[in-house]
Amino acid sequence: MTMMFESMQEISDRLPAKSTPNLESSLVRGAPVADPQVAELIAKISKLEESILKTERMGRSEIDMDRLSLFPNAKLPEKFKGMDFAKFDGTTDLKAHLLGYVGSLSMRGVKKNAMAQLFHESPTGPALQWFLSLAPSKKKTW
Repeated sequence: MTMMFESMQEISDRLPAKSTPNLESSLVRGAPVADPQVAELIAKISKLEESILKTERMGRSEIDMDRLSLFPNAKLPEKFKGMDFAKFDGTTDLKAHLLGYVGSLSMRGVKKNAMAQLFHESPTGPALQWFLSLAPSKKKTW
């Protein structure tokens, strides 16, 4: 994918004449820019550069799906239909939630490793953030 970027001169040409002469020297030295239009444009360019670098890094790294999955070989029963799980937000009884979760899925023929793989759909809010922050080794021992 080829991207076209404006040169400093092209950017400079679009700016008001009074701020053009100092643009390049301000950028080089990192000095604050007095003109709000110039400062806004510099901020946009910086964000664009960060976004491009992040995209390039993501493109270079391959995603290992097995590492993202707790139980890569977990399978749902053939006729399993998705279900709306009661969400756990951390304010209700965790044991009651887990009993309901396991009970609902086991009645539908879901094996333990598939239950664990689906569990991320159960918590919400801070409880989900906490669960997602756990190391995979901790999640596998549940």
